[in-house]
Amino acid sequence: MNNQTVKVKPNSEGQDRFLKSEAPRLAGVAGIGGGKTFAAAIKSFLLCRANKGIMGYVTAPTYKIMNGATIPMYKEIFDWIPGYAHFVGGDSPEARLSDGGKILFRSTDKPDTLRGPTAGFVHMDEAAAGSNHYSFNVLLGRLRQKNPKGGFFPCQLFISTSPKGLDWIYTEFVMQDRADFELVTWSTKDNQDNLPPEYYNTLMAQYKGKFAEQELEGKFLLLQGDCMFDVPNLERTLKEDCRPPKEILEHGLVSMWKEPVVGRKYVMGADCAARGGGGMNCAVILDEFGEECVEIWGEVAEDTYAELMDKYGRIYNNALAGVEVNATAGGWIVNTLKKLDYPKMYRRKVEHNLHHTVEVEQEYGWYTGINRETILTAYKIAVNRNQTRIYNAEAIKEMRSFISKPSGKWEATDGCFDDRVMARAIAWRMRQEKQGMGSVIRSVKRLVTTC
Repeated sequence: MNNQTVKVKPNSEGQDRFLKSEAPRLAGVAGIGGGKTFAAAIKSFLLCRANKGIMGYVTAPTYKIMNGATIPMYKEIFDWIPGYAHFVGGDSPEARLSDGGKILFRSTDKPDTLRGPTAGFVHMDEAAAGSNHYSFNVLLGRLRQKNPKGGFFPCQLFISTSPKGLDWIYTEFVMQDRADFELVTWSTKDNQDNLPPEYYNTLMAQYKGKFAEQELEGKFLLLQGDCMFDVPNLERTLKEDCRPPKEILEHGLVSMWKEPVVGRKYVMGADCAARGGGGMNCAVILDEFGEECVEIWGEVAEDTYAELMDKYGRIYNNALAGVEVNATAGGWIVNTLKKLDYPKMYRRKVEHNLHHTVEVEQEYGWYTGINRETILTAYKIAVNRNQTRIYNAEAIKEMRSFISKPSGKWEATDGCFDDRVMARAIAWRMRQEKQGMGSVIRSVKRLVTTC
């Protein structure tokens, strides 16, 4: 019975193209009700049938989405052949296939828990609804399962999602022209035959403008606000300037584009994640001409992060280090650098308003606070006028999704990071300031006390 042949008829031209694509990295982006999960589940089914013993890795942003939409669709498709798949629930749901294959169903809410298994294919369902870029990169590292003949299974990663602004999916699949990446789009209207009567027309009447284009036509649009940086210039930089690092060091945590030069001055800006994990630490070293030299980046422990900053800051002629100290992590890293006797750290002037007496002193670290917009504006000008040289493509992607939120604040689009942007903005400010050789910009933080 498991040798049964199943004929698949896609519901639209977009689904057909998505199913037939052999691109190693594939995104199927469509309007709501467009049959995205349906098409991706069929693609998984076909891959399993053609590759006995393959391991599939299927993800959703949360287990709520997984159990409510993704797994039920997989059950529907895999039940086309009775007895082929046995679905197991619980905390680690999976489907065990009668030919020895298996499909693991996991949430991307804690990306590092996705490490471990090797897979022959990965399906990221509803990726724009909450799966971040880091999850995508972690899952790419899972694609190395060997087949019984000693070769490899297809090792294809495919995404099914509705668009949500200009997020990391846009930067990966639209901004860059790469032979191993393919984007397939279709609209809700293309799947009308499988939707309730008047479903599409009702939503067309309800949704307006750009929102309708995003939700029904599957278009990438910026609904929340404009990008902070000049987009055409970012795209030019991505194509013309960005390049792989000359060296990748410290188990992938450090990327080096330019080696240190004797006598040259360097600055180091550091953005700090919240203590306890859940974010990325990023430090960037620029030379006095504004060229990127080194980036330290990753979900790395604070002590390791501080040690790497100390090591590479010294290598680059004792780079002036500006460490963000908005939260406890930054203060902890500053104290660690002081214990390591790092030779050149930025100090800010701080007014303490205690008992009606103003005391001014210098404290270590860059407090973003009221200066956040100032440093971002300065860095925006530098990027737009090509006063700084950016070599890291990942930084350009972050800049593309750095937008104006409804509050008016410049922030990363939901699901994206901004650590690379902030680290570079701080580094650029350190370069402008040249502490010890010019004026010091005041960074004020008032401490309120009661008598």
